[in-house]
Amino acid sequence: MEITYFPTQNYNINDECNHILTQLYNNLFMLDFEKGFIKAENMEGFIQEGIVKFFVEYNFYVFKKQQSEKMQNLFI
Repeated sequence: MEITYFPTQNYNINDECNHILTQLYNNLFMLDFEKGFIKAENMEGFIQEGIVKFFVEYNFYVFKKQQSEKMQNLFI
C-alpha cells in the first residue's frame, strides 16, 4: 500500500510531515480485526520535496468456505 500526504500548512512543513510519518508508523504497524490482527511488513516512509511518501505491506491469507451442492431427497 502506498500513502501520499500533502501538507496543509505553508509553514513548518517539516514538522507537520514528521508528525504524520510518526502517526503512520504507529497506527499502521498492526491492524486489529475481529479474530486477531495483521502485522505490517516492509514499512518505509520518507519526505521528498515537502511531500510524505509511506509504503507498507500486509501479507495474510483469506480462507473462503466453499459451498457444496446438496443432494436432493430420494424417495424409494
